[in-house]
Amino acid sequence: MLSIDKCPAPANTLLHKYSMNGAYTDCYSVEFPERVSFSEFIFAFYTTPLFKLERLILKLLVARPSTDIQAKQLAENSCNTFAAWQVEARGENELLMCDFVGRTRSWLMTVPVHTANGPRTQLYFGSAIVPKRNPKTGELSLGFGYQVLIGFHQMYSVLLLHSEAGEKISYGIPTFTLNGKYLIYFAGWKHHISIYPIPVGDDAFNQEIAQYIAGKGTLKFPIDKPMPLKLITKIVKLKVAENSSRTDKKKY
Repeated sequence: MLSIDKCPAPANTLLHKYSMNGAYTDCYSVEFPERVSFSEFIFAFYTTPLFKLERLILKLLVARPSTDIQAKQLAENSCNTFAAWQVEARGENELLMCDFVGRTRSWLMTVPVHTANGPRTQLYFGSAIVPKRNPKTGELSLGFGYQVLIGFHQMYSVLLLHSEAGEKISYGIPTFTLNGKYLIYFAGWKHHISIYPIPVGDDAFNQEIAQYIAGKGTLKFPIDKPMPLKLITKIVKLKVAENSSRTDKKKY
């Protein structure tokens, strides 16, 4: 499984200036075992199932729809807006996006890596939250809401980078892999999101998923209802355990 590492924003990058100006910044990287162009990284990142879920939320809540075609145009430097973001700056191998209210930044970068085992690519994803001046005290602050959400934001950032690096397309639908084996299939439809296969669980787990079962081995989650994130997390953990168990047995 690819390892996601937290690291400082690299010096002289578009994100680094925010870490020097009092903003909250985070940065994560992963070494991908193939050569990936910068445009391929941008397109893959903004079209992963996880980010498509965010795009759907933005479409429903703030009326800012986006398409895979627009993601491709962004990757190819033929447009400067995408969903709720606009390009703040570009480099040869990095991109800095600003959200529509001007408080957050998203940053992506690729760096070629040459190893004895062949070419690889270091993929980076980072964010910045720009502080706002308190009109009463005159001090700069992220604000209570942003402070509370930082922990969630860090977890989400790691998941996004995992999603881009570990996603494949199998049978025409997005797929996450672990230890070289297919783990979870995702598919987005007009009225629901499907996840399959269903892992083996105890009676309590079977009761939790009962309302979402739709056909053999498939769970359907309606998009007009709150997404059961805790249940989805449990599903993924059970599949990881199944995958690891099969891998361990092959060692002996």
